[in-house]
Amino acid sequence: MLTGLTWTASDTTVVSLSTDDPPIITALAPGHVSITAGDASADVTVYSGYALPTGTVIWSAPGDGTGVASILPAVPSSTGVADVFALQDSGNVQAITTDGSVAWTASVGSGNTLLPDFQGGLVVASATSIQRLDGMTGQMDSQYTYAGTPQSNVAIHTNGTIFAVDGSSLVGINPATGTPIFTIPLDQSTSDQSNACYSEPDTLSSSPPVTGQLIIVGDGNAYLIYQYTQYSTSEQLQNNGVCDTASYDQLHLRLLQVDPSGDAQKIVIGDWNVANSVTTIYNGNSVYDIWTQNGQLPQFYNGSINIVTNADSGVVLALQYGLPGYCSYTRSESYPHPPVMTGCVDGTYERRLIAVSGGSVASNTLLTAGDPEYGVTPMLQGQDGNYFGVGLSSANSMDHFDQNGNVLWSVPNFTPVIATADGGVVAQSATGQYMTFDQNGVANGMLASLPTQSWTGDSYQLGSQIAFALPGYADSFAAMIGNNNSANGTATEQTWFPLLQSCYDPTLNPPPLCPGPYEVAHSALTALRSFIPTCSNCTGIVFQPLGTAYDEPSFSRWLNHPAKLYDGLRSKMPLGLICTSPNFSDSTACRLQYGFETNFNPFATVSDFFETNFKQGITNITQTPNPFALVTFYDPRSIYGVCAVLASGSSGFYNQSVLFHEALHGFYGKYDPDIQEAFGLSTNAPSDNITDYIFEYVFHPGVPEQCGN
Repeated sequence: MLTGLTWTASDTTVVSLSTDDPPIITALAPGHVSITAGDASADVTVYSGYALPTGTVIWSAPGDGTGVASILPAVPSSTGVADVFALQDSGNVQAITTDGSVAWTASVGSGNTLLPDFQGGLVVASATSIQRLDGMTGQMDSQYTYAGTPQSNVAIHTNGTIFAVDGSSLVGINPATGTPIFTIPLDQSTSDQSNACYSEPDTLSSSPPVTGQLIIVGDGNAYLIYQYTQYSTSEQLQNNGVCDTASYDQLHLRLLQVDPSGDAQKIVIGDWNVANSVTTIYNGNSVYDIWTQNGQLPQFYNGSINIVTNADSGVVLALQYGLPGYCSYTRSESYPHPPVMTGCVDGTYERRLIAVSGGSVASNTLLTAGDPEYGVTPMLQGQDGNYFGVGLSSANSMDHFDQNGNVLWSVPNFTPVIATADGGVVAQSATGQYMTFDQNGVANGMLASLPTQSWTGDSYQLGSQIAFALPGYADSFAAMIGNNNSANGTATEQTWFPLLQSCYDPTLNPPPLCPGPYEVAHSALTALRSFIPTCSNCTGIVFQPLGTAYDEPSFSRWLNHPAKLYDGLRSKMPLGLICTSPNFSDSTACRLQYGFETNFNPFATVSDFFETNFKQGITNITQTPNPFALVTFYDPRSIYGVCAVLASGSSGFYNQSVLFHEALHGFYGKYDPDIQEAFGLSTNAPSDNITDYIFEYVFHPGVPEQCGN
């Protein structure tokens, strides 16, 4: 941070500069202005309205000069600094904050799999190892080295556990140490071939199973589809020296279900077997072979087994396989005698949708629609719980269908990308154009592009953050490709970080009455930012009891960092992720603060918390601590009624008092009992006594609060 420079604005009616060093820039009116600091200058444009014009570049980060190859959104966490990770052509990755700053740079090589984890870090899976980069520093803080043959099959649980296929096992890895938490062996393929005709021992061998997709779904379990075979032969030597043979071939398809503790079960999806024999018959001058076969083994192809979450109740498997033709009896003689074949079955293809719930198969549907030679790929789960995918009606169709394969509607030559809150979908055409479709499959809009969106709602194109309003996500566990904004494959219910609703938002029908929650909260934040540097009694009443008498300037600067004010009533973020900071992960303070020290429901969300605690004096949940900015979840019902005014009047002051209270959590890393004790308040009373204290002694001495929170 540079200090001691002279700052000027070319038009002080557009922006103002505070007396801080360096100053805080505050927008006053729409317009264009140049800001000069010493001998450097920058252009600033102030827009009016609810949002910036679509496509406006907010900032640019050119990277390390080699070019930005891709953008991966980071999962927001108090143990991470990045809004996105920017992979460079050089093999470096940069952690980019929401304001465009580069927090750290690390080398991740080329050709490796990069998976943002749910603690703000980045998992790097190479051909030999799995490394985790710390979200705060970018330093490698753990490494797991494959013991067997790696298969690049890695998944990240929301609690941090790393699941990986290692040779013939599924391993759960502790992200902090890189050591296995559990190892679950998979069934091996085996072969037992008889060599009796040659008077030699049997040939025995085994090999790893063929594994498919590994994902973590909405019920909190990891699922791995895999297949293995059991092959055996027998031989019998006839007196004439001819060797008769028989074989027995089995194919087994299993779905492994594992929770983060390693509790596992193997679910039977299918078992198939086929018996074959070849016998040579001598009948006078005639010699012929008798071939017999009983049964068929399905032939699965690359990509013909797909798996998708089924909300929070399990998974749906989409299978496509070929069944080769055969004859149960074939008599084969030498020319000119034609073969004699009976019991012949033509080859065919089949497709199935199999729903798995509660550790067993709930339904198994043979699909009759469309062409079975093409696979079905469920890709998204919509607002109505049904699926968007491709290939069901025809090879190039985008289909909306239920878990039994009933097609609700179909559109040719599109691929689904985002399931939307209105029951529709955003899809990409074969030519690359993005279009929106309503719940009936009717095209109703077009998007010029589809930027990468971070969890916090920021939009990115390579090298820049831009203004872009995407349609709202469906409230499902698979609303987008990759199952979440980070595209790490873990199914999470959307949305974790919904912004407070604005009465000027054209996508809301109907919007809230003005002023809406967004206007009230942000107006209070703007007023609080202006108030703190001028507060004459904040030092003695607030800062000194909690820290030192000199905290006001640093607190004011922290408060002016880009704040995130979210709608907690609509947030599906797992409540347990509130308590992930290393500053308190070994204590019970955070869990006690939010009431889940005991009987914690691992599926509880932030919205569940607000629904449970409505009218209990709880207005917000705030990331504690957050060294970078204020991040808080509101119960929007707490800023309605008499509190729903802007920054004037006693109720407006109360809204500022709420934010002041929450900001103290983020800045100092202190919880309610600590703040209550520092202010001389009862620690047995609801925590809104902190807000009341700030309102009465900082903003409006002698006037009681009126909001009834």
